[in-house]
Amino acid sequence: MLILPKKKAIFYHVYKVAGSSIRNALLPYGSKTQIYGQYINHIMTVARLPKSSNPLLAYHPKLADVKTKMGVSFYNHYRFAFVREPLDWQKSLYFFMQKKAHLPGNKRVADMTFDEYLTWRMEHELRHQTDFLYDDDECLVNDIFHLETIDEDFKKLTEKLDIETTLPHLNKAGSGKKVEISDNVLDRFRRLHQVEYERLGYPLP
Repeated sequence: MLILPKKKAIFYHVYKVAGSSIRNALLPYGSKTQIYGQYINHIMTVARLPKSSNPLLAYHPKLADVKTKMGVSFYNHYRFAFVREPLDWQKSLYFFMQKKAHLPGNKRVADMTFDEYLTWRMEHELRHQTDFLYDDDECLVNDIFHLETIDEDFKKLTEKLDIETTLPHLNKAGSGKKVEISDNVLDRFRRLHQVEYERLGYPLP
C-alpha cells in the first residue's frame, strides 16, 4: 500500500498483481515517511524481531484496517487497486511460493502439483483478492484496474492523477507456464470463488 499525499490518493498493492512495478512507478509521489517506515517494518519482519502493528506500515494490510486507522480522512482519498483473474492469481502464487525458499509454506508447496496446491488452498488457506479490498459488502476502492489490460489501465490512472511516470515490469512468476487442473478441483474452485469473480468483473473459468 502506498499513500500519495499530494494527490490525495491511496494505491492498494494486491500481491502478485504487478504491484512492485506499479509501486516503483508511483514511489516519487509517495509519502517518504510511510516508505521509510514500511522498509524498517519489513526488515524487522525478515529478522523475526518485533514490528509495528500500524497497518500503514505494512505492504499488504487489509484495507478495512487502513480505513480504521485513517478514520474520516480515508474517504477523502482516491483509492485504487489492480487485480488479476483469480485462477491466474493462484497460479502466480503457486510458482512464486515454489521459487522462494524463505516463504512460509515453501516446503509444503514445493513438491505439489497445481491441482494439489489448489486443493490445499481451498481446504486450509482460502484467499481472495477481495479479502483485502472489501469490508464485508463495502468495496473500499474507487477503481479496480486489471492486470490483463495493465498498460491501458495504467495510462488511464496516470491521466486521472495527473502524473508522468512509466511502468517497469518486475518480479514475474509463472508467466507463460502451463498447469493442469482436474474437473472436480476446477468445479470446486468456481463455487468458492463465484462472488470473487463477480466483484472483480471476470467471467468464471
